[in-house]
Amino acid sequence: MGAAPDHRLALPTRRGFLHGGIAATALLATGGWSAPSAWAEPAPPGTLFAGPMQGYVAARSAVVWLQTPGAAEVALEYAPLDQPDNKKRTATLRTDAAGQFCAHLVLDDLTPGVRYAVVALVNGQPATDRAITVRTQPIWQFRNPTPDFSVLTGSCAYINDPPFDRPGKPYGGGYDIYSAMTAERADLMVWLGDNLYFREADTLSPEGMALRYRVTRGFAPLDSFLRSTPQVAIWDDHDYGPNDSDSSFEFKDDALRLFKAYWANPSYGVSNVAGAFTKVSLSDADLFLLDDRWWRSADATMPGERGKVMFGPAQMRWLRNALLFSRARFKIIAAGGQFFNDDDAYEGWNQFPQERAEFLGWL
Repeated sequence: MGAAPDHRLALPTRRGFLHGGIAATALLATGGWSAPSAWAEPAPPGTLFAGPMQGYVAARSAVVWLQTPGAAEVALEYAPLDQPDNKKRTATLRTDAAGQFCAHLVLDDLTPGVRYAVVALVNGQPATDRAITVRTQPIWQFRNPTPDFSVLTGSCAYINDPPFDRPGKPYGGGYDIYSAMTAERADLMVWLGDNLYFREADTLSPEGMALRYRVTRGFAPLDSFLRSTPQVAIWDDHDYGPNDSDSSFEFKDDALRLFKAYWANPSYGVSNVAGAFTKVSLSDADLFLLDDRWWRSADATMPGERGKVMFGPAQMRWLRNALLFSRARFKIIAAGGQFFNDDDAYEGWNQFPQERAEFLGWL
């Protein structure tokens, strides 16, 4: 591995805030992967490499992600903040090289609208320096006014890694943004893609892609933010594959396994329709988060050519059905590319005119 990333260094672009009534934003492992030699030993008791990170938090359960620096038995211990002696413990899982030493642990039998203190146990010892607080969603329907909420959105998080970066001025910088985002105390963070940047050397193999994920999650300013706020994500080209990559990427299956290993979304695609897309519900809003890479036609396909798609027929059928089923007052559709900028000369939905026109006509 190269030198550690420069911690002086990116302000995620397409960053936005949605407060209260919201404004719309158009926001496991690879089979052959082997552990770096430094990870060959079991994880020291009570030691984490990254996390715990809150994933999707519902009313009665929550998913928490973590990563150990070697093989370990892991679990979570949790209790309401106002009832510290009322402790529960998740099932114990074992992290290993095949799973990137990651684990998704489920807090269940939770009470809606309650804050819980959560501590990770690694090989039997608590990682008390990394305790987090999880707040479940309240039950408000038919009972109380719709609760206010806030959502952060962001993308294009480039963390410098000099041995693998292009020559010249580094792209990354401004990492104090993570502290500012932590201070927002938002109810949710939605990552809109390019959540990390694979370098040219990374996408030559699934192992290289896995190492990029590990380096990124080990970046302290990011790790601190991930522990503070519930996180969900979709991807774009740079955390799916090479620049401007499409459905032909030869390691797309490995990319999806890595995405699933490192993000704790409520779902990843649906039965018989692969991809990173999902739906997230929060208060009186449904967020429909789309995958603009898995089914994507090559950008070089002429815009007027019939069948050129960004999202693909199966995903669009899911979206139409999900929108019709939704009873939420606010319906927000987000993807990693631009929807309505007709001046986008490269990768916007305007370059896929038939698919866009068909959806807008239906809408």
